[in-house]
Amino acid sequence: MFLTVISFILLALSAVLLITSKIREKHTYDTLDRLLDSAINNTFDEKTFDETRFSSLEMKLAKYLSSSQTSSQKVADERNKIKTLVSDISHQTKTPISNILLNSELLMEYDLDAESRKCADVINEQAQKLSFLISALVKLSRLETGIVAVSPKTGDVNKLAQKLYQQYKPIASNKGLNFICQCYSRENADFDSADIGVSTDINTNAAANNIIGTKASAEDNAIANPASSGQTSSKLTAVFDEKWTLEALGNIVDNAIKYTDSGSVALRTKSYEMFCCIEIADTGSGIAEGEHAQVFSRFYRGRNSGKKEGVGIGLYLARQIITQQGGYIKLISPANRLKNQASGTVFQVYLPREAS
Repeated sequence: MFLTVISFILLALSAVLLITSKIREKHTYDTLDRLLDSAINNTFDEKTFDETRFSSLEMKLAKYLSSSQTSSQKVADERNKIKTLVSDISHQTKTPISNILLNSELLMEYDLDAESRKCADVINEQAQKLSFLISALVKLSRLETGIVAVSPKTGDVNKLAQKLYQQYKPIASNKGLNFICQCYSRENADFDSADIGVSTDINTNAAANNIIGTKASAEDNAIANPASSGQTSSKLTAVFDEKWTLEALGNIVDNAIKYTDSGSVALRTKSYEMFCCIEIADTGSGIAEGEHAQVFSRFYRGRNSGKKEGVGIGLYLARQIITQQGGYIKLISPANRLKNQASGTVFQVYLPREAS
């Protein structure tokens, strides 16, 4: 009987200790939860000043938050300094470069001898190159430091492709290239994009594949009014910043035209479940497989670039812009995959269908 009473008392004490321990544990977690919430909301204030462990914890958290706020302030100050520096560079260089360009163009209007005209041409050409480089660096700096952020909104990818087509059609035509644009519709939804850019006659099935080309005025009218030429216009929506996406795609199209001496450049849109794809394909010299990772590096110029104009910043800027919008760029250059296949390069730009 005595042992039974002792056992009952011990059991009761164990239950009380367990309940007390649980209550203390809950109180500790609730206290920590309140501390973390106050720290997140910037309302933390050290209240306990004694020798307890809780007071020590409060003091350490206060020191940590103070250090974090100091670091955040330093980062904000540095960003403001960079913002000011970038703005100063952009502002201070714009006027001198514009003056150089203007005066070089005025100089070229005079009746100059051959040597003087050559010098004037060089001055004008280098001034244009400097203007482009500074403009690209300013854009890149603003993107990387967060001074300028992309603002993705739901938009029509087909209209985006058509704007790009209209912008670069004259440049391609002046070079003698066949520049074609095919916008997504249900009729060409099953098109195999892997075939783009590896054939020297991309426009063979233009009528069947709903392609807009540079060689017929009727095809030009199809851009403004697809239904007038028997095309079926399907709205293809994705989430993107139109201004910056046009900048990124323009860099890729410009490269495609620049590095294609003959043949075609194709611009196409395609729909997938989670992404929309804008494909830029050319029949140029292609990019070696070993260079695929490097071409997106800052200031990198490929082995096939030769004496072509450029500073090696366009693809880097394009990837930065697309990545910030939740998309990605895929490079396919089939020149080294099959010996009998024509050279060429395909850039596929994927934009998300929905905001992340």
